[in-house]
Amino acid sequence: MTASEEKLIKEVKAKFQIYGNSEQLNTAILRAIKFAKFDTSILIIGESGSGKDVFSKIIHTYSKRKNKNCLAVNCGSIPQNTIDSELFGYVKGAFTGAVSDTKGYFEITDGGTLFLDEIGEMPLDTQTRLLRVIENGEYIKVGSNEVKKTNVRIVAATNRNLEKAIMENKFRSDLYYRLSDVTITIPPLRERTEDIPIIARLFANDFADAYSMGDKHFTPDALELLKRYTWPGNVRQLRSFVSRCMIENDSIEITAEMVKNNLPKETVFTTEVATTSPKEAENPNYMTLMSMMVSILNKMNIQINEIQNKKESTQPETKVINNDNVLYSRLPNHSIAPIHTDNDVKYNNLVVEDDMSGFEDVKPQKYKSIIIENQSSYKADDVIELDDNNEEFKSLKEIEKEAIERALKRNNYNRKTTAQQLQIAERTLYRKIKDYDLD
Repeated sequence: MTASEEKLIKEVKAKFQIYGNSEQLNTAILRAIKFAKFDTSILIIGESGSGKDVFSKIIHTYSKRKNKNCLAVNCGSIPQNTIDSELFGYVKGAFTGAVSDTKGYFEITDGGTLFLDEIGEMPLDTQTRLLRVIENGEYIKVGSNEVKKTNVRIVAATNRNLEKAIMENKFRSDLYYRLSDVTITIPPLRERTEDIPIIARLFANDFADAYSMGDKHFTPDALELLKRYTWPGNVRQLRSFVSRCMIENDSIEITAEMVKNNLPKETVFTTEVATTSPKEAENPNYMTLMSMMVSILNKMNIQINEIQNKKESTQPETKVINNDNVLYSRLPNHSIAPIHTDNDVKYNNLVVEDDMSGFEDVKPQKYKSIIIENQSSYKADDVIELDDNNEEFKSLKEIEKEAIERALKRNNYNRKTTAQQLQIAERTLYRKIKDYDLD
């Protein structure tokens, strides 16, 4: 990168309040400036909260249209039955309430830039009309037969995988190719961790100055913890988080403990190496199901460890049940568990009984369920079935299969309802049913 480019990037950051020095961010800014001067469509790709709207402003500011209107429209926030009238306008009498001719966004921004955010949420019919505007600048108002002309530069943005949407027939391929003449990818915050402390400090300083809080700041340990958090809401989430920390903590220093207390309860830190393949990792349905299974396993491990700790610190009343010479013990929570065998076998099975009054008459069976100590805090679906002959937990694939099978039975094999409960797509469920031979 040349000295002039570095100077230009610095100028843009100051003008649009962009924070960070990562190479990915600088590359994205440089691309926005470079392609702004060409009168072509641009597609901005980035997660929610990453700053797609800011980049649209950069493109407009450094284009030949900078002295014309620039309008931002969120396609996901406009009802499908009104989006055409919003974009293209309507004539008097076109529908109930249309008391006069009204300009649409394409007419208002004629000669300027129209930023279509969340373009992936646009209905297919509207996509067809948008394609016509991009190709020849023509559109028709709702309720009219008159073809009107406009000269608008389209800058679109999305946080969705449009190529996947095309395969699912939710987005037009020809529109995608016209919008993506040039693409600019904004890196998520978790991919530029070196910028997180810089941004957090700036947000903290701005907030402290605005409310006369003095020298209120994050400790080094707190900043290090912020770097490890995944920030699914990106810069927008970080700004909100810093404000909350500044408000809720009276101390001059925001410590790591304070950071933990203010992060979401289901906090995910980037401390573990992913074991999934890149293809699997890109599939949100796969990751959702995997997260559910890992969560259940974590619950089981925590509860089993607690039970083991209680066993070590307690002298339980024991009685021998004549079945395979297994010695069972009564635990304080009215549960029984195998504590010794002649073959020194390790048992994973823990059987919990609500009523142990007939303890002496209980006969061990081939139990396959693990029931957690504190039953009241868990649903039946949180119980994972294990083979009593196995010493280790089943593989994640086996657990996934059993989870899907239980959900299907619970919903009388209604696949749509089952997919909703498992938080996966119906297509994904159909594939897994076929893979696991659950038809």
